[in-house]
Amino acid sequence: MHVVQKSFPPFEDDKHVAETRELYLIMNKLEFVTDNDIRTQLDYDDARRRYALHISDTLLDIVSRIQNIPEDELAKSIDKSKKKLFDKYLNQLQTDAKDIEQLAQKYELEKLPSKLEDVHMTCNNCHSHLSTWSKRIPTIRNLKDD
Repeated sequence: MHVVQKSFPPFEDDKHVAETRELYLIMNKLEFVTDNDIRTQLDYDDARRRYALHISDTLLDIVSRIQNIPEDELAKSIDKSKKKLFDKYLNQLQTDAKDIEQLAQKYELEKLPSKLEDVHMTCNNCHSHLSTWSKRIPTIRNLKDD
């Protein structure tokens, strides 16, 4: 008898794909804000700050949900031999999210592009190196608006 096992939702359903798309769209909105004239520099900075805080909140939510996946469920998607590397990427993503939040709170918005690139690298490395489910989840840079 063949038993079909459903993996924990963040990896096998479309929720992670949707969150990745949402994050991509937020980042695009941030780029749009930086590329378009806004009435004043204060409006411009405030809009960038809000988007950065939204990105940070979204990333921290993703990290939290992944951290709460039971180990036996996570083992279905991540090879045991790669668990340390997975944890490293997850911790880096959490650090990046907190850094983005601090930059936004301090209005150090000129540092955001570099930190957002760090997020891209962390996500893309994890998706491309660690598991079978990653083939279903597009990298942030490869997403297209539908």
